[in-house]
Amino acid sequence: MKFLIALTLVLGACISQTPVANSPGQPVPTTAVPSVRATPAPRTVYKIGEAIAYQDGWKLTVMKSEDSTPTSNFFTPKPGMRYVAVYVRHDNGSPKPISSNPFFFKLQDSTGVRHDPAIFGSQDDKLGSGEVAVGSFVVGSIVFEVPAGDSKLSLIYEQFGYAQTTIELF
Repeated sequence: MKFLIALTLVLGACISQTPVANSPGQPVPTTAVPSVRATPAPRTVYKIGEAIAYQDGWKLTVMKSEDSTPTSNFFTPKPGMRYVAVYVRHDNGSPKPISSNPFFFKLQDSTGVRHDPAIFGSQDDKLGSGEVAVGSFVVGSIVFEVPAGDSKLSLIYEQFGYAQTTIELF
């Protein structure tokens, strides 16, 4: 009998030491909350003209956006669509060359649809792809085909290894 009492006490102590996850809707036990200072999430939405500095020294600035006229009579926007040119500047303040590519960008319309750069809607000063040397910068335009009349457009920058960044063009 003494053995059963001892076993019950030992098992009771073990069970009370085992952490138990809270079920949905139940409050989190106070012992489960770490005592770490909360820090705000990094900013991910910017406006035209704001320099966006990344930790490695890479900097992106959207200088302006405007409607773009087709450069050829053969390549025009589809009916109900228009071309929009976005002018960007990449500055390389990092200790190594960094890649620049217009396909790191998407233009999101007001309905949430993301548009790739237009193949045939190019400007004379289009942003090319390649490496930006240390201490150098590159400036160029990226043209997108978007719905005509949509004025609430956002440029989305998504390069591998970098946080997605949104630049509001309105």
